[in-house]
Amino acid sequence: MKVYEPKIEVMLVKAIKRTEIIPKVPVNAKRYGKSLQSIDLTKYLSENGGVHTSKSIREPAGAWSVTICDKAHPDFFETIYALIEPMDLIEIRMAHDPYEYRDVEKQTIGIPVVMRGFVSMITRNEIMSGDKPIRTVTISGQDFGKILQIIQIFYLNNSIVGGGCD
Repeated sequence: MKVYEPKIEVMLVKAIKRTEIIPKVPVNAKRYGKSLQSIDLTKYLSENGGVHTSKSIREPAGAWSVTICDKAHPDFFETIYALIEPMDLIEIRMAHDPYEYRDVEKQTIGIPVVMRGFVSMITRNEIMSGDKPIRTVTISGQDFGKILQIIQIFYLNNSIVGGGCD
């Protein structure tokens, strides 16, 4: 009987390298430095969270949602919620049987990409379970079809397309 060991990896890539918090107020180099380029979110996945992806031919962009636990990042003095912002990139990799994708020569396993996209919304949730609070962060967005949604041109039914100015 074949036993599967599914694997998932979620990586966040910072799209904007911050040099100022607000105009004329520089970023504290000790706090963020130059090392905040990407964050591996896989270690923040827990039993209270999950990864959801959806794609359809009836929608212009695929959607995804990642729910992780809200913990402080070990290298920075902020929680994950504070480090993620809209238009950051997310890369979600999943495999039912990751050993099908192993490279014998390099001794590595390359899991295929299921979805890449942009962060649209970040929410922090807190619920009470038993006597203790459970804090999670939900990150959601769309794949690269979001760019087409942003630049989409709408034509009105009663307008003349290609008409010149008279």
